[in-house]
Amino acid sequence: MAKYDPLKLHLAQLPDFEWTAGFDEIERILGGALPASATAHRTWWANSGGLLVHQEAWLTAGWRVRQVDISRRQVTFQRARLGAAFARSGERAAKESQPVQARANGGLPASLRKALETSRKPLNLSARIDWSEIGSARRNGSGWHLPEAGHVPALCRFHIFNGDDHRVLVVITRDLDAFLRAAEAGGKAAAKVEQASEVAEAMASADHVVVDAATPGQAWILVDGRGHKADLGDDGERWFVAWAAAVGNRQTGLEAELIAS
Repeated sequence: MAKYDPLKLHLAQLPDFEWTAGFDEIERILGGALPASATAHRTWWANSGGLLVHQEAWLTAGWRVRQVDISRRQVTFQRARLGAAFARSGERAAKESQPVQARANGGLPASLRKALETSRKPLNLSARIDWSEIGSARRNGSGWHLPEAGHVPALCRFHIFNGDDHRVLVVITRDLDAFLRAAEAGGKAAAKVEQASEVAEAMASADHVVVDAATPGQAWILVDGRGHKADLGDDGERWFVAWAAAVGNRQTGLEAELIAS
């Protein structure tokens, strides 16, 4: 077995889309030390088409290096071919998949086969959100007075601060101001607007509450880097952008929860 084959086999068996490992973990997989250039130079981890043996190990396994942090001694691999995740069983998986492929493509004209293959190409789907601060809530007796906003469909974030805890509630709503007024009122009024009572309950024990929002024109849906302004009046697009917002917040370490109205 070649030196870097254990890394290739390890990557080929991973079910994940992305894998971050320390140099020490990679050395344990290899059963030996990485060369000095790997721990000192980012270029060692370049995806240069498999011209070098170590690069060929991850490229032929269907992975690419996405990021290297020499100072933290870690590297992030990202799957280049998602289909590789389902072909880890070797010969048996190949034998089972061949008849399925033959049935799926058999008899199709060349133009339709080309369209089918184009539809299967990997794509990067993401959202860009430009948040605007609506304002901070003010204590109003035992409750809160929330800032005013427009009657527009929106994504809304409630930053709930309680001591050192920072919780984020991401709301998708068809009417931003109506939702704020319902959450502010609490009780029966909040119960009439879906999920407003959940926000009111979270605010009840908060020390501070800050509200952000993204209204029409402040959210984009991107496919392979190109996209369009999200239609926040459309349930599907509003849901996708809100989901991306919640996931993005969790990736930064915040306790984020997606709710809807």
